[in-house]
Amino acid sequence: REKVPIFGTWDDHDYGINDGDYRYPLREESKQAFLDFLDVPKSDPRRQRNGVYAAHDVQVGDRVVKIVLLDNRYNKSPYCSWPLRFLCQGDEDFLGEEQWRWLERTLVESRSDANIVVSGIQILTEHRWHGENWARFPQSRQRLLDILLSSGAKNVILFSGDVHFAEVSRAVCRNRRRNAETRELLEMTSSGMTHSWGTGPLNGRILLALVMWMMPFRFQSEEGLFTGLNIAQIDLKWKKKDTVGSAVLKILDTEGGEHLVHEVPLTSSPHRLEGSDAAWSCEPHRGDPLLIEVVASDAIIIGIVIVAPLACIVVAVCAIARVLRGGKSRRKRE
Repeated sequence: REKVPIFGTWDDHDYGINDGDYRYPLREESKQAFLDFLDVPKSDPRRQRNGVYAAHDVQVGDRVVKIVLLDNRYNKSPYCSWPLRFLCQGDEDFLGEEQWRWLERTLVESRSDANIVVSGIQILTEHRWHGENWARFPQSRQRLLDILLSSGAKNVILFSGDVHFAEVSRAVCRNRRRNAETRELLEMTSSGMTHSWGTGPLNGRILLALVMWMMPFRFQSEEGLFTGLNIAQIDLKWKKKDTVGSAVLKILDTEGGEHLVHEVPLTSSPHRLEGSDAAWSCEPHRGDPLLIEVVASDAIIIGIVIVAPLACIVVAVCAIARVLRGGKSRRKRE
């Protein structure tokens, strides 16, 4: 740690409860333990603020890279259960107002040559009906995208985890007021170092393949996904102060093999947009899903929601009936 600084944010299993939110009663104790693990000084602002979010500047030659770590747990609203989703208000949030203000200020004031924004869960994917991702709270996701694209921060690259596989996602974003202005967002997802779909039980691998076939990830790059144990690496390169650079994003397996290698130019110097101009629409680079894909996706979720409880009820009834028959048989023998 003396030579290689370690920065980090958390997700639900570091936070202390699966799919956790602000209701977790031990969230403050978890925060302090997490910061202790990272050797964060007692005087650090994170010790007092609502969450572990932070930003760090890293020197890369004569360039500066800012790493922005979001906390999507400490202030997160509860999810609405799928059957009752129509009762939700639509204002559910991941970050909380304090963190939103901090994030916008951090990116607006950033003079870094690249800005890496890290989220525990995926940002670009739009699977709103299942799993964990920013699309579960559409207004919150839209607010994040508007800030990322309108702040004026240079070369924004997204990193995320959670899903137990690795993939690269790409979005083509168009300004709602200036139709001719488009920008691309790229997200590298790495997950995980100890658990992954490819190293899990066979039934899990079959389920993942079925989901990918029925519900293609429209934001996913053409290379698909990598399901083995993995970590992500980003190599930032600049030749001279006045020349453009490049970022090489890659996934590394346990043997050091490289997968999903993506190189993106570091050229953008966008101007800041405010007010009604700071509104963007981000579409999957593969285009909108076909109607049959949308119907299939909803059908799978509805099937799971309906069939799974019914199966449990049938099993419970059979078990009770078996116990009752066993009791009658014993009484007859007596």
